[in-house]
Amino acid sequence: MTSVNVAAVPTLKVTSAHKSSGGHFKYSQSSNGAGAKGQARRTAQAKKMKSSQKEVKKVQKDTRDPYHDINISLSQTDRSLERIQKKQDRLYGKDLLDNLNKQSELLEQHKDKLKEKLQLQKADLAMQKANLASLGVTFDAYGNISNYMGVVAAQQNGINALIAQYNALVQQYNNETNDELRDDLNDRIEQTNKQIQQAEENLKDLQDKISSYDSLRDAMEDVID
Repeated sequence: MTSVNVAAVPTLKVTSAHKSSGGHFKYSQSSNGAGAKGQARRTAQAKKMKSSQKEVKKVQKDTRDPYHDINISLSQTDRSLERIQKKQDRLYGKDLLDNLNKQSELLEQHKDKLKEKLQLQKADLAMQKANLASLGVTFDAYGNISNYMGVVAAQQNGINALIAQYNALVQQYNNETNDELRDDLNDRIEQTNKQIQQAEENLKDLQDKISSYDSLRDAMEDVID
């Protein structure tokens, strides 16, 4: 969802239909002009300070492939084996026996590399499982995710609740005539919008992690077979 620049338009558009509730504000106004001017100055200074604040950058995620080296080694062994097998039909006697022995050696190397890869996958799977568990995901005795529908729905419901708050604030903003209160509502709308964007990122991150976990388990079953 894109950020809403409330200051640039007289009214704001409510997003997709969700149940929302309005809010009420209690405020007091100064009875003299000097107090009002002082409050206006303080509000302007606060807004200037807020607009000058910088957002921190997020630390880059580790995108290294833990299987890079072992996959290259497996590919090299496969290519060597393929080259030797192509020569087999043209060989006889001792040359054929030597060829078959080389194939046997390469097959053993390939088997050892697969075992090594399986150990890496087990460690990777345990780490991914612990990460998902910290996000509320549960597993059955076989390692299958047991609450997929519930854990995803919980995050979706949280996003919809924020959207309902956002829509209620937009409605209040559109109906408000006091400039100071409109400025306050504008700030709250922008803050809520940021919360929605973060919640949507969290949901995507959860779904990506679940997909990665399921794909890894499938890949491990292929190696074991």
